[in-house]
Amino acid sequence: MIGRLLARNLAQTTANILKNESATTVLAKRNYISQISIPSVQCIRGIHVGHSCLVKVQHPAPAFKGTAVVDGDFKEIDICDFRGQYLVLFFYPLDFTFVCPTEIIAFSDRIKDFKAINTAVVGVSCDSHFSHLAWINTPRKHGGLGELKYPLLADFNKTIARDYNVLLEDDGVPLRGLFIIDPQGTVRQITVNDLPVGRSVDEVLRLVKAFQFTDKHGEVVCVSSPDQKGSREFKSKFSVPNIKPKSSYTKKDQLPLGEETEETRGLSVAQLERVVLLDQLKYYRMQLEEMQSKRDEIKKQEKTTVSLLQERDCIAV
Repeated sequence: MIGRLLARNLAQTTANILKNESATTVLAKRNYISQISIPSVQCIRGIHVGHSCLVKVQHPAPAFKGTAVVDGDFKEIDICDFRGQYLVLFFYPLDFTFVCPTEIIAFSDRIKDFKAINTAVVGVSCDSHFSHLAWINTPRKHGGLGELKYPLLADFNKTIARDYNVLLEDDGVPLRGLFIIDPQGTVRQITVNDLPVGRSVDEVLRLVKAFQFTDKHGEVVCVSSPDQKGSREFKSKFSVPNIKPKSSYTKKDQLPLGEETEETRGLSVAQLERVVLLDQLKYYRMQLEEMQSKRDEIKKQEKTTVSLLQERDCIAV
């Protein structure tokens, strides 16, 4: 339908231009018409997001393919390779930088957690695959990645970063973008950080699990209880609206509202609230531990730097 409308409009434009014109003018304007840019039907329909389209949540993820380093070897990978599972696609600015290896290694160290929930991870930068391999082959104690347990994709021509709208054109490097893509190829979540700040692996795992839960159940399921008023209040506080992406699929195993699960069976409203609060407390304590660990590491690096400066008689502490 879209193609026919575009063709009809182009034909009408051509007819108006060519009407009552001399042969010389007609030839000149035909050349002009041949240069008219028509958007591709794929871009209009959202089948593939090109350079002029923006990647959006609830829309198909931009297609990508390229050479990646997988288990120490070069391998061509394609977004279609990950259909049927969740995909975490994250961008980082450059190889051999300070912040990048910390989060890249963190994803690798937790890869078993991602595989346990049927989720793949792919890292992308605008370096070449040769640079990726050199960085992987560099020991971690020397600033390298060491063994990496997921693909590191090369986007040397910057097409993928541009399609995902994370490329800094002037600098030629991508921002720290992260995209969660579901088994149907639909973008479910987008996070884009500025260059200095990395991402939390725990938060990415939490998001993937949350999307998988809503895919299966439609919304947070609240147990039925004698206290119907309390049940409604609890549901109003903690339930998730059943809003599905445009390309979502029908689930036959969706639970009806109020049906019990193994985790919630027999719990009162007060007990359910306590479970939620305990989970929140656990999360905050994990964040504090992570912050303390980073603080200790920075202190250690500071001490090493001071020692080096003292050896060179640069400062007195």
